[in-house]
Amino acid sequence: MASALNSKIHAPGTCQGSHADAHGGASWRMDCDSEMHVKMCKKIAQLTKVIYALNTRQDEAEASMEALREAHQEALQTAVAETEARLLQEQGHTDEEALLRRIQALESALELQKRLTQEALDHSATCRLETKERELRVEAEHAERVLTLSKEMLELKADYEKRLQHLMSHEAPRWGPLSQESPDAKAEPGSGPEMRAVLLEVERLRVENQQLSKDYARKAEELQATYERENEAIRQAMQQSVSEALWQWQEKETDLRKNFQVQESALQAQVRKLEGDLEHRGRKISDLKKYAQKLKERIQDLDMQLKEARQENSELKSTAKKLGEKLAVAKDRLMLQGGHGTQKPGDVKTERASENEVLGKASDSEAQSLRPQQDQNFPKECPGTTGGTDAQAKKEASAETECIKQQYEEDLRKIKRQTEEEKKRLKEQLGKRLDSLVQKHTVEIKAVHSSMEAERQRLQAVTSLAQMLFCFLLLPPPSLPPFFFISSVLPQTLTELQLCTDPS
Repeated sequence: MASALNSKIHAPGTCQGSHADAHGGASWRMDCDSEMHVKMCKKIAQLTKVIYALNTRQDEAEASMEALREAHQEALQTAVAETEARLLQEQGHTDEEALLRRIQALESALELQKRLTQEALDHSATCRLETKERELRVEAEHAERVLTLSKEMLELKADYEKRLQHLMSHEAPRWGPLSQESPDAKAEPGSGPEMRAVLLEVERLRVENQQLSKDYARKAEELQATYERENEAIRQAMQQSVSEALWQWQEKETDLRKNFQVQESALQAQVRKLEGDLEHRGRKISDLKKYAQKLKERIQDLDMQLKEARQENSELKSTAKKLGEKLAVAKDRLMLQGGHGTQKPGDVKTERASENEVLGKASDSEAQSLRPQQDQNFPKECPGTTGGTDAQAKKEASAETECIKQQYEEDLRKIKRQTEEEKKRLKEQLGKRLDSLVQKHTVEIKAVHSSMEAERQRLQAVTSLAQMLFCFLLLPPPSLPPFFFISSVLPQTLTELQLCTDPS
């Protein structure tokens, strides 16, 4: 009985122990909260490091892309600048439009490349913004989740503390009299059932406290597991999205590099082709300049030859004029001889015919001297034109001279125009034509010289015969009678004169 009473008396001590256990559970919950807070801080720090590493990688990739783009643009600009410089140095006046079109094509290709690069940069900026938005959204969700868990933990803690305070406030009046009446327990045996009820209530509260502690620990573990699963899922999703973004960036970078290399090779090929075209056209221009210089020299030579031919023509005109004057003097002498009335009518007719023939020959020789470019089919000597007058012969000669002059000027203008317009095509034809003209002109000049020499010899013969005739008419030899001279010597002299003037 004493042991039972002692156990019953010390039962409130067990209640004090349970109260200490309650304080220990509260301290354990505080420790659990601090540990969970530390773990959550560590997880947040880890997530922050992961996000910082991803941002750093993305910034490095963007920096490398920007450097690559700037290097490629500098290379393209350098190539374009070198090409433009070479084009400006080596292009000719005839190739400016084609080269400008090529430059415009290169500029359009460069603009297209810039546009593609700008689109890639815009897409990169869009992806970066999406990544930042996703990171901010994940951080906000994580912070919201942490706040929710913290609120739940605080609510559970406050609820537990309220219930504990309520229990302590209700049970304190009962425990006070029991502790005061415990020495006199033997005197009041009727208080045993109440004590047992109190002990049962305390035991029930202790069990409930343990159950609440277990439930709280289980919920905390479940929340921790849920948080870890969600954190792992978020981390995996972030890693997957980042890996996909990096893979896409690498693919785009590879495609851009391939496109840049293809375009760069195409531009280099175009630049080499343009350089070859420029060199070829430069050689052609130099050859054309040399050929134009040769043509100018040839035209100057032809002008000199034309001046010499005109000078020779003027000399021939003066010579023909002198011969005409001599023929006029001879005609006057013959007319003086005819004025004495000593010739017979038949002899006078023969003398007039010979005079007309001599005048016709003189006019023909003058016309031939003025026509170095006349047609070969036209007869050079016209013995049947003795019936024409001197005025008509001079008019025909002047007209033919003007026609020949106009033909010469027209041929020269035509040759110059064709030389300027079609230098290359008419190279051989122009040389042959000039050679043929020079040869023909030389032959005609030689023919004119020979004909003038023959006419001069004939005129000398006519002059000498006319002088002999005049001398015989004025001073006949005393040994020969005048009748003998008129009947025998004069016909023979006229026959010789006709033979000298007859071209056949």
